[in-house]
Amino acid sequence: MGYDEFKMAKGKLGEEIVLREIKSIFGEDSLFFQNILIPQNNNSDRAFECDIICISRRGFFVFEVKNWEGHIEADMLCPKWGFRSKTSSNFTQLDNPVMQNEMHRKVLSDLLGLQVTSIVVLNNVNNRFSINRYSEELVNVPVLLTSELKNFFSSNYQNDIFSNQQLYSLYSKLSDIENTSNKMKSDWFNSNDNNIQPISNIEKDNSNNYQSNYQPNTNEEEHTYYSK
Repeated sequence: MGYDEFKMAKGKLGEEIVLREIKSIFGEDSLFFQNILIPQNNNSDRAFECDIICISRRGFFVFEVKNWEGHIEADMLCPKWGFRSKTSSNFTQLDNPVMQNEMHRKVLSDLLGLQVTSIVVLNNVNNRFSINRYSEELVNVPVLLTSELKNFFSSNYQNDIFSNQQLYSLYSKLSDIENTSNKMKSDWFNSNDNNIQPISNIEKDNSNNYQSNYQPNTNEEEHTYYSK
């Protein structure tokens, strides 16, 4: 297995761990979709890939899952976050998952005509994650560890807002989108020139190849979620 394949497998494992946790929280009455491609502005050549979509009586949620392992320096308002792995002394730049998932949320909300909640999950507990407090207050998007999900939903999403009929209607719409997604993936992999690419994958490829001299600004007020 090559390095790229290893990273992909590790990322998928992280998504499966988060999915199991979400299923245990919401129970059998909720519906889940993974890795669906959502066309951008009805353009079949460009699409967003959503890691996990959850439809429940308590709301409609789209999750962006990151399995990064190391030191993460975050600013909600910056397009890039600083990341340093445990095996490196240098910071590199990775796409801001809050902004990334906000695009997913907006496209889904516009497409379905309802409120969609964006949640970013950091699955690996062996992280040091620091976020600029000012930017955290301005951008109301939760960035959580997998272990924090249960308490977050029990504290903030206790009431039902969708009926069974509404859930069925949403499931039907998402199933149609999933069928389109599967066709797009098939066309992409079968295309000789590979013109059809998920936007999220393009962003990840570019960021992973980018070396930066980024260093955290120690003068900024930070909120450290977890340090080990």
